[in-house]
Amino acid sequence: MWCVNAAVGLVGGFYAVQLDSSLRLIVINSNLWYYHDAKMANHSDPAGQFVWLESALKDAKERNNMVSFRTAFTAAQFYYVV
Repeated sequence: MWCVNAAVGLVGGFYAVQLDSSLRLIVINSNLWYYHDAKMANHSDPAGQFVWLESALKDAKERNNMVSFRTAFTAAQFYYVV
């Protein structure tokens, strides 16, 4: 039915797909704000995901699209038993 364009999401792992004329799927990469990632600790918007998300939502609103959100790439959790 649909396929993500290979060029989409290569930088930050987030993307949007138009599923039909009135429905858009938006996938965000929650791994970018994982608090144990030292590389991202001082970034308020790693990879520009939130700026992109705002733009994608505005575009969906202008086109009168419904939006389905998915959060992807959640890092595995490690639990230590003491």
